[in-house]
Amino acid sequence: MIESTKQLGIFFKYSPKRQNKKETSITAVNNERQQDGCTMIKCFKLKTLCETRWVERHTTLQNIAHIYEAIVHCLTAITSRNMDCNWDTKSFTEASGLLMHITNFSKTSTLALCLLPAHLTLLSSEKNDKIKQFFIDYIPSCSSFKSEVSLWKRDWEKSDDKPDTIEKTLSKMNTMLYPNIAMILRVVLLLPVSAATVERGNFSLKLVKNKKRSTMGEDRMNGLLLLNIHRDIKLDYDSFLDLYARANWRRMKFLNPLSD
Repeated sequence: MIESTKQLGIFFKYSPKRQNKKETSITAVNNERQQDGCTMIKCFKLKTLCETRWVERHTTLQNIAHIYEAIVHCLTAITSRNMDCNWDTKSFTEASGLLMHITNFSKTSTLALCLLPAHLTLLSSEKNDKIKQFFIDYIPSCSSFKSEVSLWKRDWEKSDDKPDTIEKTLSKMNTMLYPNIAMILRVVLLLPVSAATVERGNFSLKLVKNKKRSTMGEDRMNGLLLLNIHRDIKLDYDSFLDLYARANWRRMKFLNPLSD
């Protein structure tokens, strides 16, 4: 899904024609929402995923969730040649692939952003089931998830101050009353961190894999890289020495040089 989000930003960024179509779709969706009495969506400029800052990635995911309905409307219009015949083959092919990926609810976790109080109007029963299925290994109580979401909607329905970010939602919600929703939001909040490109790994590779270590094996290199990148983690050297002593038995007694 992260790769699809990246391609989605590139798809709209380098084509003014596609950007105009996206804005037209936002206007069309807002007209439908106005008739239904729903909240209007803002016109966000989709950005490509930042390669270094995970905070920027989180913002991009939030913007996509906010205008998700308009994005689907835009990609559907591009792929429907009966509605618009001016699109080239490349745009049609890329739009078809992106539409297939972002509408496949079982593979996207960004739909969990619909649990935010400001986006609860986008949460349907189908999306609710898909969110539950996707995070089934993380939520503490699957049986109470549906009733928990219903209570969550009722609590925020009459509120005027509805948070639109995960940080604000977690700070205002009762995590004991909504354990499943709190866990899902925490996982989504950490998702961009686990998927972001870590530049420290490339920098550490230059320090570890130098000319004097050109014949280093992959296992040893991975271990040294992890030690260099996560050097802030405290290690128990005594257990390492004991493990080495048991794995490499000698007749002479093995002494711990770090002991007093």
